Amino acid sequence: MSDISSTDLVQQVINEFGGDRQAEHPDLPRDFWKQLVCNEETRLGYWELATVEQYPEVKEEKLHTSHVLNVIKDNGGSSWEVYPGIPPSDWIEDVESGETLLGYWEYVVERVTGSLRMLRAERAAGRA
Repeated sequence: MSDISSTDLVQQVINEFGGDRQAEHPDLPRDFWKQLVCNEETRLGYWELATVEQYPEVKEEKLHTSHVLNVIKDNGGSSWEVYPGIPPSDWIEDVESGETLLGYWEYVVERVTGSLRMLRAERAAGRA
């Protein structure tokens, strides 16, 4: 495992147990992960937690992409910090409803990037 990055390791675990992010790991029921999220015991995404469970030597912070790590660093440095305007309760609600399997910070990045894309599209449409 030492020659593989932790983010690649997550993809390896996904590939091993279903091949896509919508699959379920046989040793980690999705409802258990949702319970941990709702009880605010984890901020990891479903497959990141499955990876940590399978490879306990992997540090949680190593499971984030460099972009996500930079966002965390810019917002206090801890995965338990809160991004302005996107409270964990929004993420928890989307986890409960099955809308996302992402971890909190990946969810933040997705929401911010999606908002920027929408804003750019609206601006471009206004110029047409």
